[in-house]
Amino acid sequence: MRSSMRVVLVGLLVALAVPAGVGTAGAVFTATTSSETQQAGTATLPAVDGAQATRTPDGTADLSWTTPIVRTDVAPDYTIERAIGDDTTTLTPDITADSGGTTAGFTDDLTTPAEIEGKPVTAVTAGGFHTCAIADARAYCWGWNAYGQLGNTTTDSSVPVAVTGLDDPVTAITAGWAHTCAVTDAGTAYCWGLNGGGQLGINTTTTNSAVPVEVAELDNPVTAITAGFYHTCAITNTAHCWGYNLYGQLGNDSTENSSTPVAVTGLDDPVTAITAGGYHTCAIASTDPSAGIAHCWGNNSDGQLGNNTTTSSAVPVEVAELDNPVTAISTGLYHTCAIASTDPSAGIAHCWGNNSDGQLGNNTTTSSAVPVEVAGLDNPVTAITAGDTHTCAIASTDTSAGIAHCWGYNGYGRLGDGTTIDRAVPVDVDVEIGVLGRNWTCAQEDWQLIGDPDDPEPQACAPGPNIPVAYRLAYTKAGWESPNTSVTTMWSDDQ
Repeated sequence: MRSSMRVVLVGLLVALAVPAGVGTAGAVFTATTSSETQQAGTATLPAVDGAQATRTPDGTADLSWTTPIVRTDVAPDYTIERAIGDDTTTLTPDITADSGGTTAGFTDDLTTPAEIEGKPVTAVTAGGFHTCAIADARAYCWGWNAYGQLGNTTTDSSVPVAVTGLDDPVTAITAGWAHTCAVTDAGTAYCWGLNGGGQLGINTTTTNSAVPVEVAELDNPVTAITAGFYHTCAITNTAHCWGYNLYGQLGNDSTENSSTPVAVTGLDDPVTAITAGGYHTCAIASTDPSAGIAHCWGNNSDGQLGNNTTTSSAVPVEVAELDNPVTAISTGLYHTCAIASTDPSAGIAHCWGNNSDGQLGNNTTTSSAVPVEVAGLDNPVTAITAGDTHTCAIASTDTSAGIAHCWGYNGYGRLGDGTTIDRAVPVDVDVEIGVLGRNWTCAQEDWQLIGDPDDPEPQACAPGPNIPVAYRLAYTKAGWESPNTSVTTMWSDDQ
C-alpha cells in the first residue's frame, strides 16, 4: 500500500520588546495523514529548537531557529506571520539556512515611512540668486552656491539645506548677492560666501568662506544685520556698514571701500532696521520710535531710493509716499520693499525701483521711483525681503501660520515653489519640497523615529520599547503530499 503524508508545523510565537527578544521551544503540532486507500494514522513532531529574536537600533529584528530533521532531502516551505499590536502581516522574507537546511533565520524590517510636521518659518531673506530662512531657530539656504553662500559647503540646491557652523540659535539672517550673514541669540554677527569687496567684514578682501565666520570690530550685541550686493550693514548702538562703496552705499559721506565696519552718518537715533541692497542701503530711523520713517542712500539709477528721483546719494534721504510707521524694509539689487501702514496691525507690503522681472509684485513689469503696493498678499505681512530680482515675504491672516511667499525672477529655483517660472505676483514657498519647515514624526502611537528629524532625506519609524512584536512560523515538507491530507495545529506560547 502506498501512502503519502502532508506535514504542517504551526507553532512559534516570539514576543519582541527592545532591546532583545526571547525564544520558545514548547510548540507542538498534530498532523493527520490519509492514505490513498483512506486508511488513516497520526504523527506528532517536535517544534523548532533555539528560536531567538533580537531587536536592533535601526528598526529591524533578527530571527533564527533550528528546524527538526525530517526528510532532509526536501527543503522546508515556511509560512511566517508577524503581529504588531492588532496588525498582522504575512511575510515572505529572504530566509538563509545552513548547508543542512536545519538552522535558518532572516532579518525583518519593522520600519514605516515617517511623516512631515511643519515648522513655522520665522524669517526669510532673498539674495542675489539664493534665498535663506530661519525655521526652529536654525538657518537654511537654497539656490546658487558658487561662492559658498548657502553656508554648508555644497553645490547649488533647489531645495533648502541647513547652514553649518552656527552653534547658537539664529535670530536674524540676510542674503546678499553672493554672501549671507546671520546673528545668533548671543548678539554675534557671522557672514559667509563671497568677500571680494570686504563684505564679510573680516578685515580682508582676499578670502571667501563657505562656512560662517565672525564679523570683526563690531560691539555686541548686534541687533540687526543686512547683506547687499558687495556690502553689509548692521545695527549695534548705531548703524554700521562695510564692504564696497562706489555709490556711497556705506552712508558715511564717502565712496571709499572698507573691509571693517564704519558708522553711517546723518541718521537720527534710534535706528530700528537696516537693509543693504545692490549698491544702495535703507534704514528705519526716527527720534520718535513710533513714527518709523524710512531713509535710503547710495545708487538710485532705477528710483530705488524711493524719493521720486534717480539721483544717487552718499548720505541718507527720506523715502516719499509711505504711510508711517514703516515697520520693515528690505533692499534688492535695484529695488526696495517695505511694510508700512497707518494701522500697524494691517501690515501692507510696498515695493519701488526696478521691476523688469515682476519683483515689485504688483502684477506688472513697470518700474517705479515711488512705493507701490504688492498684490495678492493676505494681510498682515509680518516680514519682507528683496533679493537681486526677486522678493519674499511672510504673510497670513493667521499670524501663527508663518506662510512664506516669493515673487519675481525664479532662476535657480529661488522662489522655492519647485519651479523656475518667473512670477509677477506672490506664490507660496513649497515647504514639502525641501527641508525648510520639515520635522519628521511618527504617525503611530508609541513608535519612535529612526534617524535625525532635521535630515532632508526621508526618515523612518519603528515600534517603540513598549510595543511587542510577535512572529508566527509554520513550514511544510512538500515531498509528503496527498490530496486527502488534513492538518490541525495546536498553538503553544511558552514565554
